[in-house]
Amino acid sequence: MDREPLSVLCTPAMVVDVDKVKKNAQRMIEKCEKLGVKLRPHMKTHKTIECADIMTGGSRRCIVVSTLAEACFFADHGFDDILYAYSLPFDKVERCAILSERLELFQVLLDHPDALEQLKKRPLKGGRLWHVWLKLDCGNGRAGILHSEPEALRLAQSIAEAAGVQLTGVYAHCGNTYNCRGVQEIQTVAKDTTRFTLQFMEKLKIAGITCKSSIGSTPSCSHPGQDMAQLSEVHPGNYVFYDVQQSIIGSCSVEDIAVRVLTRVIGHCPHRNQLLIDCGWTGLSDTLMKAEVVAKTCQFGWCWETSNRICCNRRASGPQTVVHDSGAWKSGAPFRKAGLQHVPTGFSAHTDSIPFMCNSSDASCVSCALRGHSHGQVETNTWMVNRCKYRILAIVNLYSNLLADTCR
Repeated sequence: MDREPLSVLCTPAMVVDVDKVKKNAQRMIEKCEKLGVKLRPHMKTHKTIECADIMTGGSRRCIVVSTLAEACFFADHGFDDILYAYSLPFDKVERCAILSERLELFQVLLDHPDALEQLKKRPLKGGRLWHVWLKLDCGNGRAGILHSEPEALRLAQSIAEAAGVQLTGVYAHCGNTYNCRGVQEIQTVAKDTTRFTLQFMEKLKIAGITCKSSIGSTPSCSHPGQDMAQLSEVHPGNYVFYDVQQSIIGSCSVEDIAVRVLTRVIGHCPHRNQLLIDCGWTGLSDTLMKAEVVAKTCQFGWCWETSNRICCNRRASGPQTVVHDSGAWKSGAPFRKAGLQHVPTGFSAHTDSIPFMCNSSDASCVSCALRGHSHGQVETNTWMVNRCKYRILAIVNLYSNLLADTCR
């Protein structure tokens, strides 16, 4: 099928560079092969069969999901060996049981004795076993039982000894790497997570228990340390697309980012130095960075015209987004065209690109600062021909809300 030009798409729209997706996926596959660990890619970023096929190398095996909606979706499309990596909700035990009885291998995760009791109350048919991963907190401070607590070992022993249940593995999310800046910080956090996980595995070994070990996050797996070779699996997910946040953390370069959001310019307000586009902050990012991070970097993304010239950066909120000059020129001056260099074909980033940031507390205004030399005022019809001549491409932070899935 012939590819349609971007100009025919309704906006806002998610735009994916498939070549970059394939490159990112293959790079991660090769990193894991070099380490000698199994890659279990997370599906929550994209939630698509196409990307799942790319990430699994076409095997349709060995994946992680965050919701039962995702698990059922991928199971319905021939995927197996699925890990539901979400602390087991008691109201979903029956649905998990159905998937466990249907698939060759469906696995659940828990971090509390009560969850184990719920599984024991629902034995699987045909002599099948519940395949259970124990969620450890190795410094991330979210879900999981703290790795150093005696209760963690006792819970692992209870799972291993329970009738109809198998302790499949120990799972730790290295989410605290998202607070890092640079490869060295990422590897330090990943090393600690790996060390805590392996120390716990040694305790299990002494207790006579053998199972798998897995840690994961896109930052930690993008720059894996050699000690991670002692693990059984890793479970990153965002790497298939990457995003501006990942580039700031140090997981990737801007050139690795495979997604953008397409949006139209729908208004021109020279008296306020503003442009209005038809995409609010929820369409560009579902999560804002911490205030201190924004203060240090002010980097949430970049904007381009579809002609590939960097246009401007933005702070976004609401169903519409206002883009305006917040300091490059005098306050109140007309909106001006910046004499910026063209970026390479394919919307690759340029070193002169301009960062933007979101601010959900401001429901009407989106700030940006244009760089380059002024070449005079922009004529209204240069920016606006029937309100749709120009579109802007902006790199998303995390994944676009267009793909959001709130079902658990």
